[in-house]
Amino acid sequence: FMPETFLGDLSQVKLFDILKPLLTEKKTGRVNIKGKEDGEICLEIGDIVYARTNHFAGENAFFTIMGWNAGRITFDPGVPPKEKTIPITTEQLLLNWSCRKQEFEKIKEVIPSTHSIFRLSLQKDGKEKNISADQWNILVLSNGTKTLSEIAKSLEWDEYKLLKTVYHLVQIGLLERAED
Repeated sequence: FMPETFLGDLSQVKLFDILKPLLTEKKTGRVNIKGKEDGEICLEIGDIVYARTNHFAGENAFFTIMGWNAGRITFDPGVPPKEKTIPITTEQLLLNWSCRKQEFEKIKEVIPSTHSIFRLSLQKDGKEKNISADQWNILVLSNGTKTLSEIAKSLEWDEYKLLKTVYHLVQIGLLERAED
């Protein structure tokens, strides 16, 4: 095996720009990201077949890593993946990531960060609302003092699920930012 190669730092370069040449050149190996959190993405002949962070594996781990903006990126060429945690094609994975990224941008307008605090809002429209068990759990924990990251931790949810659920509750008028 060749020694690992330094590819860049996420504070200066987007991970996608580093992955692109590895995919087009059909590389096999492990991309390591070391920062506040550690992650790895494994390639097999130019396909992304494995991703892992401290908390997630597979597609969720890949999306999480793609959202990071700090960390040192290295590549271990020729290292075969330990296992396959991503069953879909790389094209589909990148498409899902791109859709999720657009969704995140929409959500960020309403929820600037996971340090935001939400509380129940008064119902002025008098309409009945049906909510899911997940939404109920968010409402129970949104007491005007807990941050969204604290809520995510207590529910053991990833950031995406949390933000999507809170966003929906804000849209239907059940939650509002406590800071406003």
